[in-house]
Amino acid sequence: MAEPETIAESIEQNAKDGVSSTSADGVSVTYHDIEKQIKADQYVKGQTAKSKNGLGLFFSKIIPPGGG
Repeated sequence: MAEPETIAESIEQNAKDGVSSTSADGVSVTYHDIEKQIKADQYVKGQTAKSKNGLGLFFSKIIPPGGG
């Protein structure tokens, strides 16, 4: 299986696996809780949205036809 490139892909893959920890050949892996991963994803998206300019508002000047 390919490595997830985004947090959302990682959350989806971990949810499909349904396993929170595993070990093989002396190597063990423990995934974070799904709820914590979702909160982390929301935090990252919030920080990204906050850093963008414009605050989601768009202003334009409306000129009626024939108004010059």
